[in-house]
Amino acid sequence: MISRSGIRLSSVVMTHPTRRNQAQALVDDHPELELRMVLDPRPDATASALRTARLAWAGSEAEATHHLVIQDDVALSPGFAEDLLALIADRPADVLCLYVDWGSLSGAALRIAALLGHAWSPVVEPGYVPTVGMVMPTALAREFAALRDDPGHRGIDDVAMLDFLRERGITPLTPVGRLLEHEGNESLVGNARQGRRHAATARGVDISRTGVLPVPDRLAHMLWTEGEGLLYVRDPSARKGWRYTPVETVLRDANASPVKVFEALRQELESSPSRDRLRDLLSTVLARELWLTGLLLGHIAVGEARRLSLFGDCEDLLADPTAAAALARLAPGAVRRFVPDHLLEELTEVAEPLVHAAVRLGWNDTLNTSDAFDAAWG
Repeated sequence: MISRSGIRLSSVVMTHPTRRNQAQALVDDHPELELRMVLDPRPDATASALRTARLAWAGSEAEATHHLVIQDDVALSPGFAEDLLALIADRPADVLCLYVDWGSLSGAALRIAALLGHAWSPVVEPGYVPTVGMVMPTALAREFAALRDDPGHRGIDDVAMLDFLRERGITPLTPVGRLLEHEGNESLVGNARQGRRHAATARGVDISRTGVLPVPDRLAHMLWTEGEGLLYVRDPSARKGWRYTPVETVLRDANASPVKVFEALRQELESSPSRDRLRDLLSTVLARELWLTGLLLGHIAVGEARRLSLFGDCEDLLADPTAAAALARLAPGAVRRFVPDHLLEELTEVAEPLVHAAVRLGWNDTLNTSDAFDAAWG
């Protein structure tokens, strides 16, 4: 157990016997965490992350105030322990997710938070809570561990965690910075088909940042399963709390001009020094959807800034290292099923100016799309 400023943190890594070496490497590489290993108690049974997670969350030490559970396929960022203790001290009563996927709806919220200078972003995933790395007060951890399994969870720990937290009215938070990275793509429970599952940002946390982004009413999200740019609107009456509409449909239904939007994209591509390589890496269809997503993201971000009385120049915001790092992973996270793994890093670099240009247009609304977006939201 490690401690700082009244925080006493116990830590475990959950694993399966077939992956024990991975977990042991984490234990050996991070003695400062005093990690303990929790193994699947029934390794020959049908794969179940929840079975092991129950034991992991029950494994807090008696005097601990908080309990950390990480999975065996992560890499911890430099200074992880010190950063984590500082973050827990900042939000001691909250449930903290130390990772959100680069192609997730929570990743879309994190980009808004990063642009607006916040330290924290809400986890808003409609179907699960990312459990790759989580920390919570020990009383809550033990409560989750003690629950009887619901057959509807099908052994999936992140779905069980979502229901557990929702029933208690708890929205987890994630720091606007990377504490850990999801490594590799092997999965015992079938997640390898999702492609690379990296974190929403590659930049570490900036402890000097403050503030929490309120749960947004709308988000710009490019769905990684379909490669489609969507406007997500929070709606309690919807099946999972959100309804969504393709961004291009929003424009057309409001009699806005997609022609102007895509002409701006054409001009941006023609002026880009990386245009040829970008066309090799990204199909025209995916480039259009990425452009629409960035445009909507910029519009939503400036709307949130006004609502929260946070004012700033778009160019200054885009130049901020934390915001730039969050935006950089929009493209690869959204197209990870359409672009080979070994090209995703290059795509990140060549697509970043395109994303910035789209966000800038949305922020400044030089294409007069605000009315269309606002009508769809209303």
